[in-house]
Amino acid sequence: MVGLKEKAERGEKIDDILIIDAHAHMGKWFNFPIYGDPSAKGMVRLMDRLGVSKCLVSAHLSIGPDFHEGNEIILKAMQDFPGRFLGMCTINPNYPQEMLQELELRFRQGFIGIKIHPSTHNYPVGGKNYCPVWEFAQEKKAIVLSHTWYDGICSPRLFAGIAEKYPALRILLGHSGGVYQGYEEAIEVAAKYENVYLEICGSEFSGYWLEQMVSKTSPDKVIYGTDFPFHDPRITFGRVLFAPLSDEVKKKILGLNIERILKKS
Repeated sequence: MVGLKEKAERGEKIDDILIIDAHAHMGKWFNFPIYGDPSAKGMVRLMDRLGVSKCLVSAHLSIGPDFHEGNEIILKAMQDFPGRFLGMCTINPNYPQEMLQELELRFRQGFIGIKIHPSTHNYPVGGKNYCPVWEFAQEKKAIVLSHTWYDGICSPRLFAGIAEKYPALRILLGHSGGVYQGYEEAIEVAAKYENVYLEICGSEFSGYWLEQMVSKTSPDKVIYGTDFPFHDPRITFGRVLFAPLSDEVKKKILGLNIERILKKS
């Protein structure tokens, strides 16, 4: 049987395993060139080329200035391409009086998780305005994908207390801290808390850190995400396919792990 790495080397489409992108966005970003077509239609075109069945997605507009309108963009994409886009409801903690209403509305509409971006919203993840998010997600057993970076706003270490207080909450550490010190923190937190997972997209991420995450936590803890279309998804895809890991582990990372988490929601 031809392995995943060998298929990639031949330029063959990987279409015989489950691939789910757990960290995607949609639309343009104000100060960063976006690869290709960032619309729902353009994203599906590239997903089909890579063999990606679906992605967990939030709008760039939502993590920027307008989470309401951004969530509407995702709702339309879900309606236009059923099953391809799993909506992540984005909220802005600077508008605490609007968060629960937005969460309840979007989950009724079929969104499956919550996206937060403490950095662009300039609000620390340990702040009290996020408490309703943790409580809502705990009740729904929903996934929360947070941007993380090695800083004082959303460093991976700051999620330890949240994971302990809300054990039914499932936390995806987006970028797993983003840089060397952040990766170390993320690995430490994920190894300690059952409900914390490591998501692997980022321009500074490497095959070395992928190996470290698998060996120091568990193959069940590492989640494939690309930041698509903010970054070209083929880069992270290649990192997994060419990693010195077994095909069984690669299959877990590329789709089986996030599928298992989603089934618990």
